[in-house]
Amino acid sequence: MAFRVIAKPMLTGACTRRLALASHMPKCTGMAASARSYSALLSSSTRFQPSFVSPASLRSTSAILGQTTALRTFQTSDKKAQALPESVPVHPPNHVEGSYHWDFERALSVALIPIIGAQAVYGAHPITDLLLGVVLPLHCHIGWGAMVTDY
Repeated sequence: MAFRVIAKPMLTGACTRRLALASHMPKCTGMAASARSYSALLSSSTRFQPSFVSPASLRSTSAILGQTTALRTFQTSDKKAQALPESVPVHPPNHVEGSYHWDFERALSVALIPIIGAQAVYGAHPITDLLLGVVLPLHCHIGWGAMVTDY
């Protein structure tokens, strides 16, 4: 951010007369000259201001701040919903984008519960072995892919 110096002399009354008298005096050297330059520095108003802010905008800002108007303290969400478009578009389900993928993963997880229970009750039966041999590797494969993707 660049800054520029705005110096405005504040000449009123006695200060103007003092500077007029000092301008007719012969130039001094040494302490008197430094005292005169120091008093000239004190008599001017110097301030630092960002170069992108104009004095006119500062005046208008102070005028706005000086006004007292009744402001509405809140807005209802109905008006905001009408004014703003949907921030995130909601697409219809698509099997390519994975919306059906999560349903299939949940179905595999729920199917494992009775299959493992049936395997414990009936022992080594070909149907429960087949179901467990299909459902468990699919569940592990999809779950591992989800863990890698998420974490």
